[in-house]
Formats: sequence, C-alpha cells, structure tokens
Amino acid sequence: MVIKQHFPDSPLKKALLTPADWKLLRFCPTPVLLVKTSTPWAGGVILAAIDVGNTDSEHRSLHNSIIDHGFDIASLAKAQLHVISAHPSPMLSAADPTFQLKETIEARYREQCQAFQAEFDVDDAHLHIEEGPADVLIPFAAHKWQAAVTIIGTVARTGISGALIGNTAEVVLDAVESDVLVLKPQTLMDHLEELVTKP
Repeated sequence: MVIKQHFPDSPLKKALLTPADWKLLRFCPTPVLLVKTSTPWAGGVILAAIDVGNTDSEHRSLHNSIIDHGFDIASLAKAQLHVISAHPSPMLSAADPTFQLKETIEARYREQCQAFQAEFDVDDAHLHIEEGPADVLIPFAAHKWQAAVTIIGTVARTGISGALIGNTAEVVLDAVESDVLVLKPQTLMDHLEELVTKP
C-alpha cells in the first residue's frame, strides 16, 4: 500500500495539468491511501462505496475487496461500517421494466447486495442505496456520517475517456472531507506492476 498526504490543487492548475495524486491513483500498482485529515479512525464511521450496477467479474471482485477492506478497518478501529451504492434515475423508456420505477431499481440493487451483507454482517440500516450520481452521493454521505475514511474503487481509466469523463475516484478525492482509500481490481494491479517492471 502507498500512503500519501493529499494537498488540494487549485482549479486553474487542475485545468492545465493532471494532479499528481490523480496520476498516483491511475498508475500505482497497489492500493493508495490518501490522508486528508488528522481525524482518528477509532470509533468513527468507515464508508465503503460500491457500484452495484456493474456486475461484470472485475467489478464484483472489486466490490468484494472494498467491503472486505471496510470490514477489516472497521473491526480494527472499532468503527461502524456503512456501505453506499448509487443507482440511476428511473426511465420510462427503459427496455427493462425494473428500471422504470425507483422502488424496483432499489429492490434489485438491494438484492444484489445480499451476498456480501450476509458474509460481512452488514444490516439494512448500514446499507444505503441512493438515487443519483456517485460523485455527488459519496461526498454527501461521507459528510452526513462524518466518515473518518472513505473506501472507493477505480478501474483507472486513462487517455481520452479519463480526460473527458473524469474518473469518479478522482472527483470524490477532491470532494470528500475524509481520508480516502482507493482500491483497484487485481487484474489491473497485475498489469500496472508489469508496466512498472519493464525495462
């Protein structure tokens, strides 16, 4: 794991140059903990943010890693683990009727969370399925529960797609008022490690 103190960049500098911490998130082949505050983790809230809407094997593995790290940190720090996942707004034109009503979308997302809820003893009161964009909901939840650390995942998009869309992890890093632990899928970490070791 790489642990680094985070210093916010000015908006002008971010517009002209990719911040060093963003580069670290994209290219580091290990988990990265960016320390933003002096708030102790003991007895606080650990917020684990997952994207239940992505169900491919890479994202499922990443979800498990995020929850696993959150559970371990909460156990060590005698803290509360809260889990949040954003879901899209209902669309009447959606082909799948599940995505036409907020209640059915939330029910499907909760259903997909049942396996890790059972494994890590996360009750419904500590699982939050909310409507809206993740890069808005995660900072809002971290502020609401005064999270000591926020755990997020990234698939570390680079190039044009990363520049135009913006990685959620990078946006969240700048918006939350807590320490941030960023995890990547194992396949991506293996690939980045290969790149680092090439002559």
